[in-house]
Amino acid sequence: MIKLHDFSIGYGERTLLCEVETTIEKGRLTALIGRNGTGKSTLLRAIAGLNRRYTGRILLDEPTSFLDMPNRYELCTLLARLAHEENKCILFSTHELDIALSLADAIALIDPPQLSYMPTEEMRRSGCIERLFRNNCVTFDATTGFIKVGQ
Repeated sequence: MIKLHDFSIGYGERTLLCEVETTIEKGRLTALIGRNGTGKSTLLRAIAGLNRRYTGRILLDEPTSFLDMPNRYELCTLLARLAHEENKCILFSTHELDIALSLADAIALIDPPQLSYMPTEEMRRSGCIERLFRNNCVTFDATTGFIKVGQ
């Protein structure tokens, strides 16, 4: 597992996460989501540095970025299987909200300076995704799990 206790990160004068308290459980595939520049990669690097001597964690920074859609789902299905069958703690960052919502067991959402960690269905219903990703042309429908593009 990955346990963050009173965990803060940032750079320069910018605080990305402040006093985070969470445990990312083993045996689960966890998607790390957030807007650009909110600290997903920074968090993964910090966790890698804190946990480099431990086994049982595979940390991936946007592993699906350069894959076509079928291969994105295939890779994440493989990661889920590894997490479940090998009791691994797998945390991967992604901008693929559809993959996170359909394949991840849990979601860690960065909304500086906070990190919210919940089972996927709970995160979907929480309102956190709508607040974070809403803008003038895009909204998230928690009921269907789909992104709506408005005019």
